[in-house]
Amino acid sequence: NPGSRPSFSMAVLLKQLKYSYPLIGAVLAFWIIDLSDRYLLSLFLPMADVGLYDIGYRMGLMMGLVVDGFSLAWPPYYHGHNQDGKGQSLCGPTLAVYMLVASVWCVALSLACPLALRILTTPGFYEAYTVVPWVAAACLLKGPYIIFLMGVLIKNKSSWQFYLETTAAALNVVGNIVLIPIFGRDAAAVTTLCSYGLLVAGAYFMVARVNPIPDLHLAPCAGLFALTLLVACSVRWIPLHNLLLYSVLAGMLILLFGVFVLFIGWRLCSCRASAVTPTLFEGNE
Repeated sequence: NPGSRPSFSMAVLLKQLKYSYPLIGAVLAFWIIDLSDRYLLSLFLPMADVGLYDIGYRMGLMMGLVVDGFSLAWPPYYHGHNQDGKGQSLCGPTLAVYMLVASVWCVALSLACPLALRILTTPGFYEAYTVVPWVAAACLLKGPYIIFLMGVLIKNKSSWQFYLETTAAALNVVGNIVLIPIFGRDAAAVTTLCSYGLLVAGAYFMVARVNPIPDLHLAPCAGLFALTLLVACSVRWIPLHNLLLYSVLAGMLILLFGVFVLFIGWRLCSCRASAVTPTLFEGNE
């Protein structure tokens, strides 16, 4: 109140610390997921492979053009609408739109990376493209994770985030130790994708328990992600000996996938419109 003296409340402080303290460990767990792979690669593989992985990883992080912007915009947007109790009702449509946009960028980035490597690097780094689809897909999953996580944090379950991200970090480290000596540098990228997959799955089950999302069509989004990963990984099977042929084939694949995603988006909008129209007419009677 205006003119009131500032006061100190130990109960409020302890409540805030209880909420925020687990987030410190969560940040450390995320750091392990994102950075430990380079160190573990250096233990098992020559530095040349570490360099190839690092180049491919950095190219995959260009997914951040979509993901980072969304990550910054979503929390304030969610909290702004959650004051009216509508925050969770936005998660389903937001997830659908995000997946439509991010999936196209993931495919375009993965298929364009061999050409970009030939323009920006020397022949010794050309093979780094095999890492890009896995890393790009892992970055894509940050979006669904953040969408689901907001409904958990709003219920003051920050400790759940700590447990989930710590588990994902442990999976990442153990997976790298086991798989890198067998499958090489690509195993580190696949392990990163699996760790993010665990984050999304865990956050979904958590939010479904404490703060369910209405009208969430999870199966189509999961199917679109699986198709995105499949198309993105097709970069390994398109011949690279003829760059002109590769450019044509990759361009056609990106175009076809983009048209397919537009069709899916149009169908989703049509279904939502058909579901809303009877309600509007009923309200006018």
